[in-house]
Amino acid sequence: MAAPSSLWCLGSYLILLALNLVMCDRVSKLHVPHLTPPDSVIITISSLAGKPSLVNQQELSGIFDLSDTEFKSKGDLSGFLGGTFDIIIKSDVHTSEQHHLLVKVDNSSKLFSFSHHQYFASVLENSARHTKLDVIGDLFVNCDTDVSLRFVFGTGDKFYVKRHKNGAKQGVEIYTNGPLDREKKDSYSLLLQAKSLKGKIAQTVIHVYIQDENDEIPEFNQTKYTTNIPAGLSVGSSVLKVHAIDKDIGTISYHLEGTTDFSINPISGDIILSSSSYSVSDYKFRVVATDQGGLKSSANIQINILPRKFKVYSSSSFVKTISQSIREKF
Repeated sequence: MAAPSSLWCLGSYLILLALNLVMCDRVSKLHVPHLTPPDSVIITISSLAGKPSLVNQQELSGIFDLSDTEFKSKGDLSGFLGGTFDIIIKSDVHTSEQHHLLVKVDNSSKLFSFSHHQYFASVLENSARHTKLDVIGDLFVNCDTDVSLRFVFGTGDKFYVKRHKNGAKQGVEIYTNGPLDREKKDSYSLLLQAKSLKGKIAQTVIHVYIQDENDEIPEFNQTKYTTNIPAGLSVGSSVLKVHAIDKDIGTISYHLEGTTDFSINPISGDIILSSSSYSVSDYKFRVVATDQGGLKSSANIQINILPRKFKVYSSSSFVKTISQSIREKF
């Protein structure tokens, strides 16, 4: 009769041991959404007595924090979508009792938002209507249901938007409503808004830069340049300076047509006497400005050569000479 009693005692001990293990190794499950800073998930640890400690602290220290009563994610769990963390917490450093917390990062409950807070896009000026903008990065909304899209600021009716479904995402494409003139406006900042069927709203900023097309000819600040120089002027003397502007991006170069007695600095536009055998007469020729795209414009040049008996005065010296003549005469 002793054997059955011993077996009963052994069985009771094993049952109590199993119950104790179950009580000491409790398991909880928690699903949290995809979070981005500064958002986070906070779990209050109320079932543990004393100050809890994280057993696998080293393994999870870069992802989670544990305070006296709270277990908190550090925010960005985007790299762990669909992953599960087995977090082991002790109720006290001096006890063997452990609490398992299974945290699963839920891929299906991501925040309703654009993939980025801002984007950069470009389009060539004068592009035809319905030209698609080149956007850096993937432009989409985190939503697996239909969304409505509209610009709420900054377009001036220059752009419109389309969407296309791509799995759990809503892809976004931006198009022009007509040709754009970079010389009038070279960039736009657009505020794009997405609205879900449940009324949730997400916004992002699109920075659009208009790429230059060489469509503007250089323009001189005068259609005709006229100056007087004395006969006998030394070779290399600067006699006139011309200037042209180009509304397109790039530089301008100059050259002369119709003369060999004068030359021009192709960058500065300074016209220089290059011959000592010029005649006493008037010179008429053309200056041509060419931009980097090959577009050209021209202006007329007239240089009057004064005989040697004439003296060219500056305005101040001329007044001084006249004043002296008047005093000598009267």
